[in-house]
Amino acid sequence: MAGCGCLLFLAAVIITPIVLLILNWSAVTSFVTGSDSSKPSPTASASGPCPKPMAEMLPEGTGARLVAAYSRDDLEERYAFCRTAAGKIFYFARMKDGEPYGDPTEARKSENGYVVDFMPQGTSYHFRDGEVAAYDEDGKEIWTGELIPEASAD
Repeated sequence: MAGCGCLLFLAAVIITPIVLLILNWSAVTSFVTGSDSSKPSPTASASGPCPKPMAEMLPEGTGARLVAAYSRDDLEERYAFCRTAAGKIFYFARMKDGEPYGDPTEARKSENGYVVDFMPQGTSYHFRDGEVAAYDEDGKEIWTGELIPEASAD
């Protein structure tokens, strides 16, 4: 009888941590990798129609949708991306609050954001994972800035 109690105790000591590990697997992997899955990466949450003044500048702008909008804490810059009904994506920027957005530049969707190429200068802006990075014609990073996702392009 005493041997059965020891076996039950050992089984409980071994099985309980395994069950707790299985039930809390996501917390364990977050701790081991140093990531926090409870904090989603910053993504643009803008949606709805592309604002009328910007849509009017787009080729086939009728029905264009706002797909992303960002601002920056370190500057007064604001950025917006609109997708036309034909599926083309356009980038807009303004340098100061209250000023209108400038002329659109065609952009493309990347794996985790948007890329805007400025020709003939050869520079490109990559909007991804909560930052904007500028690259020269050789693909060398020139600068980066933190982005704040916005709900609108106002």
